[in-house]
Amino acid sequence: MRRLLTFLGVAILLTIALGVGYTGWKISRSRAAHVCAICSRPVHPESKVVGFVEEQRGVYCCPACALTAHRQTGKPVRLVALTDYETKTELRPEQAYIVQDSDVNPCARAGALVDETNTPHQVHFDRCSPSYLAFAHRSAAESFIEKHGGKLMRFEELAPGYHH
Repeated sequence: MRRLLTFLGVAILLTIALGVGYTGWKISRSRAAHVCAICSRPVHPESKVVGFVEEQRGVYCCPACALTAHRQTGKPVRLVALTDYETKTELRPEQAYIVQDSDVNPCARAGALVDETNTPHQVHFDRCSPSYLAFAHRSAAESFIEKHGGKLMRFEELAPGYHH
């Protein structure tokens, strides 16, 4: 009888430990899907990019971060999905029309950067600039440019020879 109680106790503790571990893993995966793998900014539904650094899946806030992943990690990067800015649906990089440097940048900070004395600083560099927004259709990209400026290109022009 004593052996049975010991066995049940160990089984219950093991079940609790596995449950806690699984919950922690799910929370970690959920957070990773909402935070950029490069800059730790929120991932925006209209500019999300998915890629692989070696065999590790990464989610990026925008194409600018995804395109700098190789330089920042030193490892090969393969992009598998961009997000259509207009419809927020996934598209393959080779299908994408890119609008570069429009006046829309989902990653841009809304407030001014200030130091400890509350002195505002002029931002000279932001890793998510210039903005790169993906569109599934050329006509949608051209319409967007009429309103927000920018330069139209295919993904291959933006990143020639890029792994995808």
